[in-house]
Amino acid sequence: MLTSSHSFLRILAQIQQGTDPVDKGLDSAVSFAQSASQWAYITIGASIALLFKDLSQRPKHWLMRCSFLVFLPGWFFLGLAIFKGVRVHVAYIAYLISKQHNV
Repeated sequence: MLTSSHSFLRILAQIQQGTDPVDKGLDSAVSFAQSASQWAYITIGASIALLFKDLSQRPKHWLMRCSFLVFLPGWFFLGLAIFKGVRVHVAYIAYLISKQHNV
């Protein structure tokens, strides 16, 4: 526990000292990835709430019920955006922890 706490403090110190333009660029990329992930979560939640708000009053015609399948590709790509955003965070933490900052 002590070593993980120590490495976390070292990462925070490196973030605060980051005057390198590469560090600033990576920091802004991580910030954008975090914002995109948050919007993806909000969009998925809102679309699910929209679909399930009135389960008792679902459309009677089969074509209208099948139109809800249009949400599935959108959810897939939003999930992919969340996954890629997490990978950006992992890469940034790995960059901060490594001794050599080769981009």
